[in-house]
Amino acid sequence: MYKISVTFVLIFLFLDLNQSSGQSGQLNLEEGFAAEVEDAYATGYGNREMQTLFRYDFTAKAEDLVLLSPVLEYGLFPNTEVSVSVPIRMGSGDRIGSGNIKLEGFYNFNSEGILMPAFAAVFIGEIPTGFNSSGFDYGLKFIITKTISNKLDRLHINFRYFINSDPEVEPANGVGPQKERSAMIRAVIGYSGRFGPTTVLVADYVYDQQRLLEKESHIIEAGLRRQFTPAMVISLGLGVGVGPNSPQFRGILGIQHVF
Repeated sequence: MYKISVTFVLIFLFLDLNQSSGQSGQLNLEEGFAAEVEDAYATGYGNREMQTLFRYDFTAKAEDLVLLSPVLEYGLFPNTEVSVSVPIRMGSGDRIGSGNIKLEGFYNFNSEGILMPAFAAVFIGEIPTGFNSSGFDYGLKFIITKTISNKLDRLHINFRYFINSDPEVEPANGVGPQKERSAMIRAVIGYSGRFGPTTVLVADYVYDQQRLLEKESHIIEAGLRRQFTPAMVISLGLGVGVGPNSPQFRGILGIQHVF
């Protein structure tokens, strides 16, 4: 099964993106690109977007973890997008789930009003095609976005509840105390605003329950999303962790291209 996910990675990385038919927008925040925070708006109807995320984490235990995540996203219907990705993890850190096929379905319920924020929900599913994985994991994410100024300063709240359908126990023969959580939550509060005509500043705080029991992380991130061409956005981000189980340092490079 792992060979299937590697095949997806190779297809995503070598797609011909020279012929562009749509536009990619620096205002449309995507999870992981410059920061974890995501806004409540879908990509444009009919948009096909290739995204590639590179992330490096260095932990307090002197472990490093490199994440390579190619994503293919499509605006299937108005206010609706679907995506498929294959996150690959490398390094001395926790690589459980590396190579799983991740599916997402995003739906925006409304445009915001004077007082009413925009709301969105995302269904998440992971097919266990990767490293040390079993069981179909799934979850829901809820997103709130509200503009707070006429300069497009916006606040965002993300909340994710994720089910680990087959948590590992200790020892490995299946007899003993549970080693992994059955369910995990992630909460993000973030800000985005214009930093020039083609650049958006993004900042957030992330609370994340990790798969292993009694481990959780707190991360503060900041980054920039720059519109280099009508079809391409490049994101750069930095993060620092708080607490013993959080990454000491995080570096992010993201590339998004409409084709």
